[in-house]
Amino acid sequence: MPQVLTVKQAAEFRQLPESTVLRRVREGTLPAARIGRTWRFSRRLLLQWIEEVSIPEETVEAGMVKAIKERMAAEGREIPLAEVEERLRG
Repeated sequence: MPQVLTVKQAAEFRQLPESTVLRRVREGTLPAARIGRTWRFSRRLLLQWIEEVSIPEETVEAGMVKAIKERMAAEGREIPLAEVEERLRG
Protein backbone atom coordinates (compact mmCIF):
# COMPACT_ATOMS: atom_id res chain seq x y z
CA MET A 1 0.00 0.00 0.00
CA PRO A 2 1.37 3.46 -0.89
CA GLN A 3 2.29 6.02 1.75
CA VAL A 4 -0.19 8.58 0.36
CA LEU A 5 -3.71 7.22 -0.03
CA THR A 6 -6.82 8.20 -1.96
CA VAL A 7 -10.25 8.27 -0.31
CA LYS A 8 -10.94 4.77 -1.58
CA GLN A 9 -7.61 3.44 -0.32
CA ALA A 10 -8.03 5.16 3.06
CA ALA A 11 -11.51 3.66 3.38
CA GLU A 12 -10.18 0.19 2.62
CA PHE A 13 -7.25 0.71 5.00
CA ARG A 14 -9.57 1.85 7.82
CA GLN A 15 -12.26 -0.69 6.84
CA LEU A 16 -14.89 2.03 6.59
CA PRO A 17 -17.27 3.15 3.84
CA GLU A 18 -15.92 6.00 1.71
CA SER A 19 -18.84 8.17 2.87
CA THR A 20 -17.75 7.75 6.50
CA VAL A 21 -14.17 8.69 5.65
CA LEU A 22 -15.35 11.85 3.87
CA ARG A 23 -17.72 12.75 6.71
CA ARG A 24 -14.93 12.40 9.26
CA VAL A 25 -12.66 14.57 7.10
CA ARG A 26 -15.33 17.29 6.96
CA GLU A 27 -15.79 17.02 10.75
CA GLY A 28 -12.04 17.36 11.20
CA THR A 29 -11.76 14.04 13.03
CA LEU A 30 -9.66 12.27 10.39
CA PRO A 31 -6.33 13.71 9.20
CA ALA A 32 -6.31 14.54 5.49
CA ALA A 33 -4.95 17.05 3.00
CA ARG A 34 -6.80 18.54 0.08
CA ILE A 35 -4.79 18.49 -3.14
CA GLY A 36 -6.73 20.23 -5.88
CA ARG A 37 -10.22 18.73 -5.79
CA THR A 38 -9.20 15.47 -4.12
CA TRP A 39 -8.40 14.36 -0.59
CA ARG A 40 -5.20 12.52 0.24
CA PHE A 41 -4.30 10.66 3.42
CA SER A 42 -0.96 9.84 4.97
CA ARG A 43 -0.82 6.14 5.79
CA ARG A 44 1.49 6.95 8.72
CA LEU A 45 -0.93 9.57 10.11
CA LEU A 46 -3.88 7.18 9.75
CA LEU A 47 -1.98 4.56 11.74
CA GLN A 48 -1.07 7.16 14.36
CA TRP A 49 -4.71 8.35 14.50
CA ILE A 50 -5.93 4.78 15.02
CA GLU A 51 -3.53 4.34 17.94
CA GLU A 52 -4.52 7.66 19.51
CA VAL A 53 -8.28 7.12 19.34
CA SER A 54 -8.25 3.47 20.34
CA ILE A 55 -9.79 2.94 23.75
CA PRO A 56 -8.56 -0.01 25.80
CA GLU A 57 -11.23 -2.67 26.32
CA GLU A 58 -10.84 -2.38 30.10
CA THR A 59 -11.75 1.32 29.93
CA VAL A 60 -14.87 0.62 27.89
CA GLU A 61 -15.92 -2.18 30.24
CA ALA A 62 -15.35 -0.02 33.32
CA GLY A 63 -17.41 2.76 31.73
CA MET A 64 -20.22 0.34 30.98
CA VAL A 65 -20.24 -0.98 34.54
CA LYS A 66 -20.37 2.58 35.87
CA ALA A 67 -23.20 3.52 33.48
CA ILE A 68 -25.25 0.47 34.45
CA LYS A 69 -24.74 1.11 38.15
CA GLU A 70 -25.73 4.79 37.75
CA ARG A 71 -28.85 3.87 35.79
CA MET A 72 -29.87 1.27 38.36
CA ALA A 73 -29.34 3.79 41.17
CA ALA A 74 -31.42 6.39 39.29
CA GLU A 75 -34.22 3.84 39.03
CA GLY A 76 -33.95 3.13 42.75
CA ARG A 77 -32.62 -0.36 42.22
CA GLU A 78 -29.39 -1.83 43.44
CA ILE A 79 -27.70 -4.89 42.13
CA PRO A 80 -24.40 -6.42 43.16
CA LEU A 81 -21.35 -5.67 41.01
CA ALA A 82 -21.08 -9.38 40.12
CA GLU A 83 -24.56 -9.23 38.58
CA VAL A 84 -23.66 -6.10 36.61
CA GLU A 85 -20.58 -7.88 35.25
CA GLU A 86 -22.67 -10.96 34.43
CA ARG A 87 -25.12 -8.81 32.47
CA LEU A 88 -22.22 -7.32 30.49
CA ARG A 89 -21.01 -10.78 29.53
CA GLY A 90 -24.62 -11.46 28.61
